[in-house]
Amino acid sequence: MTSLKRWLTPEELREFKTWKRQGTKRVSAYAVHRSKRGKKRKERKCYKQLRRECEIRCHRYLKKFWPEFNLYPEKESRIRLLKAAANPAWQRVPDKLRLSLRSEYERKKWKLLNMPPSECACCSEEGVKERHHIIPLAFGGINDELNLIGIGIKCHTEIHPWMK
Repeated sequence: MTSLKRWLTPEELREFKTWKRQGTKRVSAYAVHRSKRGKKRKERKCYKQLRRECEIRCHRYLKKFWPEFNLYPEKESRIRLLKAAANPAWQRVPDKLRLSLRSEYERKKWKLLNMPPSECACCSEEGVKERHHIIPLAFGGINDELNLIGIGIKCHTEIHPWMK
């Protein structure tokens, strides 16, 4: 029974002991463990596939976004474009993926967008800059310089009102 404790949750171990007492023939504990592992592998595969789909969708959107962003020099137009990108038409990603993207960003943030403090990309105002994900991580935005832009605090709070 000690080897079963490694493979089964407490509820499954109780069920297994009950089956043994009743003399009911059931699937072995190892088979149960293997099926759980298979399920985890399948979940991992789906997670990687979802992440890849998000990257592709993000790259497609940003290929259209940047030429349009560079076309408009005025602040209002750029803010409008950034607001639209911050609320894309597709669904949010699962929390597991979002948290993984966030932790990846935290690990790599000093490598990404390594710019000297200069001007805001929206209003050209001198001052402190913040890193802004054009497509938010909650919607599957990527941690790449293509998806990051340096903007001032005022413009950032204008794009995300909850940051006030």
